[in-house]
Formats: sequence, C-alpha cells, structure tokens
Amino acid sequence: MRTPDGKFQKGERTAGRTPGTPNKATHDVQVFIDRVFAQVDPDQLAVEFLNCEDRKVAAMIFKTLIEYRYGKATEHIHVTGMEGLADRIREGRQRAGTKFSDEDDRQS
Repeated sequence: MRTPDGKFQKGERTAGRTPGTPNKATHDVQVFIDRVFAQVDPDQLAVEFLNCEDRKVAAMIFKTLIEYRYGKATEHIHVTGMEGLADRIREGRQRAGTKFSDEDDRQS
C-alpha cells in the first residue's frame, strides 16, 4: 500500500518472487537429476565415482548432484570463547574512534 503522499510504506515488497516460490533453475536441475537417476542406479553411480582416477573431482560431482536433488545437509556450528566479547568489541571501537553506547550493546 502507499501512503497518502504516494510513497510506499516501509517494509513493503514490490518486486521479486513471493516467499516460498521455488527457483525454476533449481527445479529444472532436480528434474534432470531425477531422470539421470531413473536410468542409472544412484548406488552404482556412487561406486563408479569413487573408483574414478581423480577421486576428489568425482566426490565433488557426486556431492553436488546430491545437494541439488536433496538439498545441502544442515551444518551445526558450535561457538566458544564468547566471554567478554562485548568488552572486546567496545575496546576495539574505542581504539577506532567509533562511539559505542549501552543501547548498542542491548540491540546486538
């Protein structure tokens, strides 16, 4: 919607795909991979890739095919050493001459 003066309201989306609309190129690749896997046994294909001379390239190809078809695996990241992080950021900003208030601390 627009404001009375004709401007768009803040946060309004006016372009692009609607949320949840699949990417056509990714869908086309998935369909292609499904056709390949329908003609070739995926297990046999994996074995052939592993027996390839350049195993690194073969593994990358197979991994890419799987990721395009089934999506990337979820990666979990464990972060340690966060003690005193706000103090270190504050000190760094002070050295750089950047203002740092307690309000900035609460927003982070």
